[in-house]
Amino acid sequence: MRRELLSTARPTPLRLAGFVAAAAGGLLIGMGALLPWARVSYLGLPAVDVPGVDLGEGRATLAVGLVVLAAIPLSRLSARRTRWAWLLVAAGLAACSLGLAGILVDEARLGGPSAGRLARELARSTGLPEGELRARLEATAPDVRRGPGAPLAAAGGVLAAVGGGLTAAWSRSAGRGGGSLGPHRRG
Repeated sequence: MRRELLSTARPTPLRLAGFVAAAAGGLLIGMGALLPWARVSYLGLPAVDVPGVDLGEGRATLAVGLVVLAAIPLSRLSARRTRWAWLLVAAGLAACSLGLAGILVDEARLGGPSAGRLARELARSTGLPEGELRARLEATAPDVRRGPGAPLAAAGGVLAAVGGGLTAAWSRSAGRGGGSLGPHRRG
């Protein structure tokens, strides 16, 4: 097994597909957490983007993306690589759930963080008191448009989970002699 892990031989299609799916999924999860999850505007004022990391779900999504990216090399190099592969599956499903929660987050919650940011920006540009502007904005229903971040994180979670499943399948086949240095099994 150790010889296979350090080999420079071409990886099996299963191992390569698992790596590519997990790596792409981890990157999409991280990008999704950093991109806007919503664009909020009040009373026709300029819209303010709410990045995922401004919300609890977005911060958790970013942490899960980092777990996915850290688990990829561990699923290759560790003696317990199947366990790391299943961690990839679990983390991918968690990221997908968090992304879906971000899509379904209610408009009132999205208005909260952006109302403060918008009040700060308006106070700087108009000279009006920030507290008064914030109170006015919070009393007004915001116009919320969904951003690309949460769906991207959810899609990345699906990819990471698929990559983890493929890595687990490769790990089992490599343990039975079907790895990149062993014979390829067909059928």
